[in-house]
Amino acid sequence: MFNVKSIPTLPIGIHCYERGVYLRVTTHSRSWLYKYQLNGKRRELGLGSADQPLSAVLAKVAPLKALVAQGIDPKDQIAREKAEKKAAEVKSSMPTFSEYVDHAFEKILYLRGFTGAKTEVAWRCDIGVLKGAFGKQRLDAIHRDDVASFLRQWWTTKPRRGKDLRMRLYGILNVAKGEGLIQSNPAEWKGCLDASLPPMGLVRRSMPEKHHTAITPEELRELIGKLWMEDKVSSLAVVFGALTAGRANEYIKGKWDEIDLEEKTFSVPQERRKDKKPYPHVVPLTRQLLRLIDRLDTSGDYLFQGRGRSAINQGTALYAIKHASGRDDMTLHGLRSTFSDWCAKNEKNFLVSEKQLMHAVGNNVFRAYQRDDLLEQRRKLMQEWADYLLPNV
Repeated sequence: MFNVKSIPTLPIGIHCYERGVYLRVTTHSRSWLYKYQLNGKRRELGLGSADQPLSAVLAKVAPLKALVAQGIDPKDQIAREKAEKKAAEVKSSMPTFSEYVDHAFEKILYLRGFTGAKTEVAWRCDIGVLKGAFGKQRLDAIHRDDVASFLRQWWTTKPRRGKDLRMRLYGILNVAKGEGLIQSNPAEWKGCLDASLPPMGLVRRSMPEKHHTAITPEELRELIGKLWMEDKVSSLAVVFGALTAGRANEYIKGKWDEIDLEEKTFSVPQERRKDKKPYPHVVPLTRQLLRLIDRLDTSGDYLFQGRGRSAINQGTALYAIKHASGRDDMTLHGLRSTFSDWCAKNEKNFLVSEKQLMHAVGNNVFRAYQRDDLLEQRRKLMQEWADYLLPNV
């Protein structure tokens, strides 16, 4: 035991003032401690510097002793009080869904690095729908039943739409969870929505699966022959897409400096590659494609130049194929499926045709060893394909 006057002169060590109240002296500091035993375990709590009045120290100790007498650990009590205080602070500053969603989407854009403008546009459209449903709710007030009730209007009738909206909402709320605003994500499937909605696999088994419309190779040959005879840049763009089996974004925005007439190639740059690999995708130019290129306007930067020296848009090319075919369900992407079907029916090398489609084949190990772009094999394949579609050119 010691008295207050001796505090400045006490040697290094732990000194008892009264039962449970101690002073710890080190080479650099002097501080008060509360030592107690609960459920057979010895514990201690810091009470602050020795500079404070002793009356203040004893005032801190009194409620701590009362808690121990009740069998309550003061450390646990303090932790609970801090957590409750923090939760109250977070709750008071909790944003609504509408206030938070734009920030979350900017973070998603940064983290996900969407490869096409269409994906970003689709996200923004769906965010508008989500704002209408959850906009005024605080993030921590959105619960599983709210999400399930919102999704039911699409889940079994338009499952693709329902899935997209759930994934958008999940992504936004996951950002909020990562930033510590909410503790759980009510748009999570496993252990959450799976108790309120049927699994998507079960829903889809009861509905016919829809793909991009793909006409037969014979139908495409007739269509391409018709488009070839039209002196329109949009029609020639469709022919170019069919002959290369490319994605619309790859060839419609094609530029003259991507054409190498000497090597007879068209190079799709990294920024237009769907897989974003850091090098161009080289497309062989067939005899028919070289004839097509001779018919294009070379006064601007783009192969398929529209008004104002900019490239035509995909809608223009889509209208051309729909008008020529007389079918409103035609798509530009479906031409790739027709090419794939033709390759399969004619037993063409699968790896070569998939390389032309810019598809990844095999697992990571296979792709690590198979890195050649098989240009010469693709050149032969695409000439056979062009000879099938336009045999008289």
